[in-house]
Amino acid sequence: MKIAYISGSYLPSRQANSIHVMRMSEAMASLGHDVTLYARRGEIDGQSMNVAQLHEFYDVPGTAGLAILPKSRFAQGREFWYALSLRRRISQQKPDLIYGRHTLGLFACRHIARTVYEIHSVRSGLTELIERRLIRSRGFAGVVSITQKLSEDFQHQHSYEAPIHVEPDAVNPVDYDTITPISLPGVDRLKVGYCGHLYPGRGGEFLVELARMLPQMDFHLVGGEPSDIERCQKLSDGLSNLIFHDFVRPQSIPQFLKAFDILVAPYQDRVQAFGKENIAKWISPMKLFEYMDAGKPIVVSDLPVLREVVTHGKTAWMVSTGDLQQWKAALLQLQDVTQRQSLGMAAQKLVRSDFTWNARAQRIFKRLSTTAEMSDS
Repeated sequence: MKIAYISGSYLPSRQANSIHVMRMSEAMASLGHDVTLYARRGEIDGQSMNVAQLHEFYDVPGTAGLAILPKSRFAQGREFWYALSLRRRISQQKPDLIYGRHTLGLFACRHIARTVYEIHSVRSGLTELIERRLIRSRGFAGVVSITQKLSEDFQHQHSYEAPIHVEPDAVNPVDYDTITPISLPGVDRLKVGYCGHLYPGRGGEFLVELARMLPQMDFHLVGGEPSDIERCQKLSDGLSNLIFHDFVRPQSIPQFLKAFDILVAPYQDRVQAFGKENIAKWISPMKLFEYMDAGKPIVVSDLPVLREVVTHGKTAWMVSTGDLQQWKAALLQLQDVTQRQSLGMAAQKLVRSDFTWNARAQRIFKRLSTTAEMSDS
């Protein structure tokens, strides 16, 4: 089947959505489909990349095709210009299916082929109105949601009665036996690691306070925009056990994960996304699945939506958001090596059996082939 995968991502980018669309399009292509991922030209540190460099940066084999559209020179109307550019390009491709998460782009291309819409948050304003038109258009094939809670809220918002296929984010399993951990100071000290952005609600400020309360442990924060790193550094007031690492490429993350003893995801009640919306009710963070694949114990905020993936005491240690004393107690309890190994191994087993990108793509096509009468060819 020929598939046009529409994203609004910039490639390359520091944003998690760019990793998501690269991994998902590759998973679709690995099933034998002819997939082209549409994205916008991006830059990191002022540098763009060609297709081969993008494959290396995102650590993918390049099975899926890439169509990188240039950025508009004008901020006003940029999304409409991009949607029209997508329609011109995809009309020439003549796909059997259009899949994606860029609302306006999907709407612009809805009459070209069957359309599947993947949702990551509840939208408002003009985007909500476009969604309403999109899901009622002729040839619309279905909705994929990253969490059950999000699917319920979407159905309520739009009075959408058709089944929504819930598929959390995923991971490409890493052979950690072949990974050399990055060298870190403090050989005899417990190393607590965090990888990801430091936007408000992600827990950067919270980890600063935890490091202050647990001077016997080292806290490593990997990633974040320079302005967010600077904000957290100012709050730390020079704590010697709090180490900041700049943004690293996706393929280098396993080296850090293997070097850490405990992995943390201290989401708060309000989690800011790239678009500044609060996504705490609906998140399915790729970070969590990468943590699970590393086979290390995870301490994560006890958000209801995360219980869709992990279970307290079995595959993660879930702690109330914002409760520093509970988080301190959890980290102290996980000084026990046996308990760390038990949690880590159970999480790794679960993620590798249920939450890989290839398994995700297979389930989506299987379910959509039934509900939308799609061809498997």
